[in-house]
Amino acid sequence: MKSLTKLADFATSFLSLALSVDTLWARTYSQAPRDRRGFEKGMTKAELIDRVAARKDIPRGLTKKAVAQIVDAAFLEIGDYFIRARIGRTPARLTYPGFGTFTKRKKNARTVRNPQTGEPLLIPTQATVSFAPSQDLKSLMNELAQPKRARR
Repeated sequence: MKSLTKLADFATSFLSLALSVDTLWARTYSQAPRDRRGFEKGMTKAELIDRVAARKDIPRGLTKKAVAQIVDAAFLEIGDYFIRARIGRTPARLTYPGFGTFTKRKKNARTVRNPQTGEPLLIPTQATVSFAPSQDLKSLMNELAQPKRARR
């Protein structure tokens, strides 16, 4: 019963902990592993779970399995929200302060050409989700991208 209480406490504050944008998070993510060509690899689900479980501001008693269930539940809820939301005059949005805004949008039907045959193909209307980072996240990303200037 005690672990369920800890799990509930953790679940209520998951998004603010897992997606918080602070300079420590930005610095550690900037040191992401690289592939053999030198490009940064993307973060996997397992790496996200490990990073969330290793945070010092979450209850110590939570196992990685419990953290994985919470991460899955959070993303499942976000996905369900966008699946159920209709595209209208005001688009469906999910805003997370300090991180950014996800918006459901409609892509109109368009005609493209098959590059091998030159045959025109019709791509039907599709719904998609776009992301716009917040000013805080943009400034942190740009701060890390800028080389530090030497002081005179």
